Amino acid sequence: MDRKHIVCALTFGVLALQTAATLIWPSTPTLTGVALAINAAAAVSTTLFLRRPAHAPWLVIAWCASFFGWHVLGLGTLADWWTPDLAAVFGIARSLELSIAYQAVATTLAAFAVHLALPRKA
Repeated sequence: MDRKHIVCALTFGVLALQTAATLIWPSTPTLTGVALAINAAAAVSTTLFLRRPAHAPWLVIAWCASFFGWHVLGLGTLADWWTPDLAAVFGIARSLELSIAYQAVATTLAAFAVHLALPRKA
């Protein structure tokens, strides 16, 4: 399996994890709708990247980098490193341990996707 397929598998893994968490532990209807719309757009971008790798690599990198940043913000919020006002957004199933594990797994998947997707010097 080449890097392109690994990046896409990691991206689809993050999307599946985020979508499952959104549907199993929904927040407000607005946040749920926004999350599902963003995940759908990222899935379309990743699918286009699979079909035409030369046309969309930076878009997939941008999606993965934004997912990485979002989940790092979630980890920091749950760890009380910064504003606790977002704790309700990042908490799932009212369990701090499960929420931290979810954010850590999603952060790691997104980080590896960005790392593998960035171009290398030949």
